[in-house]
Amino acid sequence: MKDNHIEDFVKTLNRYIEVSHIYFGQLKEAKIKCSNEDLTPDNKYDKLFKFVGDLTNNLVASGKNLGISIIKDEDSKGRNISGTEENIKQTEIYQEMIKKVFNDNIFRQNEVPNKQKIIKLLENKPEDFLGLFPSVSSAWDALTRIASLSFIPSPQRLLARDLIYMHSTELIQHLARLYVLVVKEKGNKKINLFGKYTINELQQFQTDGGLYEKILESSSQKFVTELIDELSLCFCKEGKLKNLLASLTEEVLDHLVQVENGFPDMLEDDNLTISQAEQVCSKLVFFGIAIGYTTWLSFAKESNDPNSIGILQKHCLFSTRYLLDAEKWEICKNVSNVAKEIFYSINEHRGLEKHTKVYMCEANNFFARKKLREKNLECEIQKWKIGEAHDRYKFLSLILLDRFDDPDICCLAKKLLQRNDKGQSDMSIQEFEEWPILKSLTEDDKNSQLWEKIKSYAEE
Repeated sequence: MKDNHIEDFVKTLNRYIEVSHIYFGQLKEAKIKCSNEDLTPDNKYDKLFKFVGDLTNNLVASGKNLGISIIKDEDSKGRNISGTEENIKQTEIYQEMIKKVFNDNIFRQNEVPNKQKIIKLLENKPEDFLGLFPSVSSAWDALTRIASLSFIPSPQRLLARDLIYMHSTELIQHLARLYVLVVKEKGNKKINLFGKYTINELQQFQTDGGLYEKILESSSQKFVTELIDELSLCFCKEGKLKNLLASLTEEVLDHLVQVENGFPDMLEDDNLTISQAEQVCSKLVFFGIAIGYTTWLSFAKESNDPNSIGILQKHCLFSTRYLLDAEKWEICKNVSNVAKEIFYSINEHRGLEKHTKVYMCEANNFFARKKLREKNLECEIQKWKIGEAHDRYKFLSLILLDRFDDPDICCLAKKLLQRNDKGQSDMSIQEFEEWPILKSLTEDDKNSQLWEKIKSYAEE
């Protein structure tokens, strides 16, 4: 694998992770707003709520059922809204439609003031409903405003829908970019550039970099199912990883195909919440990262390029750490599982035993699952096979188990911070301060004395 292709994989994955991080930031802000009940309609709808509330209080309280005199069309004297039989029938249809919306509890109806009074008002016979107002036209004006109220969509639902849509379209673009890398790696692969080109034109594309754009253009013409199938062919020999991705593919494709075909029914779900959107987006992002790494792995092993293999391993660790910093526990748990399988595959390919990078992945996996409050995790950490591993993993195991009173914790911390003749140590105090796994040590008041003691070791 050529160095510039390694760079392409790094750039592609970095971009996808960063863009997803930004979208998740928006989702986090939305959740905070929802919890603070800040997501309310603008002033226009506040006034509408008040108008409908006042209207129903006044009319329902009055108990009037005045009815109206039905007139013939020719007697309406050119008025569009009058008490004709046709308009009364249309009023009844409109009343039933709006009443159904309110009774179905869709959109914002649980938040609508005076909801039951509005329903009671709409249950009047159409001629009685019209008779409650000074004129037929004012009755229809009120009916239209009530209808507007009934169709105000929930801001939370719209945010949830749009976040899924953004994540889905970004994943489709990410898959197209990965396909471009596959095409570039397999130089003899025949591709359809959706156009007839002479050899000279193709050579010119190659010279000025336009070939990449043409390949990307062709990939955008492929259905997302084709893109995933093309990428899956690259790692067909990676048993566990292929099976892991296959188990996700059907669910992910369901979202992507709907998005690909226009605004999907799933995203128009009236009961869609921000939390549900977060779960869907987490699966999409995990799939994007996992298929990117697995595709890269297939090329790194095929070329047996130590640089590509080494950078791939480091990048896997980078992404799990990044996800911990972003507090994306579910994605980190899943990506770290994929990373472990990648390390095992590389070690088998090279004839190596368990590599130290696997320990770091396992530590990140344990921490993510701890934040997810998984049951029986403590027992699993206690069985963690780190007998021959570096002292930092023994130290981390005590932290993960919350054993801050264990005498070994100070001994291990001192060894990690102890400088050699060249003034270097296994870990710096800055790493202690920035490592998410150590926050329970460095930021929890109940461990402040222990943390002060450990910091003093760095000054010795």
